[in-house]
Amino acid sequence: MQPAIVSLLLNLLLAPVTTASQQQSKTSAGVAALPQADGVYYRQSAAKWIQLTQARVADSKIRGMETYLQTDGLTGLNMNFVYPGAHAAIQIFEKRPTFFVRGIGTGAEALIVQLTCKKDSRAVSTTSLNAARENNAGFDKKDIYRVVVVLSLDGGFSATPEENLKPGEYLLTFGSENTGYDFGISPAKR
Repeated sequence: MQPAIVSLLLNLLLAPVTTASQQQSKTSAGVAALPQADGVYYRQSAAKWIQLTQARVADSKIRGMETYLQTDGLTGLNMNFVYPGAHAAIQIFEKRPTFFVRGIGTGAEALIVQLTCKKDSRAVSTTSLNAARENNAGFDKKDIYRVVVVLSLDGGFSATPEENLKPGEYLLTFGSENTGYDFGISPAKR
């Protein structure tokens, strides 16, 4: 064996072993540990995760049901979902926020949908004609922002938009408007 390889192997063998508790201390010293409870979390800073709550649907309307049924699904079934309030409780100042998800949906289903803002509510429309494997609910393509998903070794995954989000209201969803977590992107702090 060459001396450099022997030296490297000896250094690796004699290096101090880091225990899980020591690793946890290192993690909590400067970077927030991943949340352990099921939920959706926004990474506010290197040291803090904020849990998002599931968006509550205040009203929903279905259009085209009769024609949809008469044609065995060959026409579009349109749905409109309204969420209360002009803004989500969580307002974010960065354009590409990172979320961590555990126990809800899958990374393959995750996407961000821009909501239409009204005076005192926010809304999203879906149509069965837009439904696809990567868009189960049938959201309008112009409202969808794809996410980069990174799986966590201990379960869960992080999701970050592929592109910057414009100021507005959004829903992080997992294949359905019923499993959405709302947040807003606010203009940068001055």
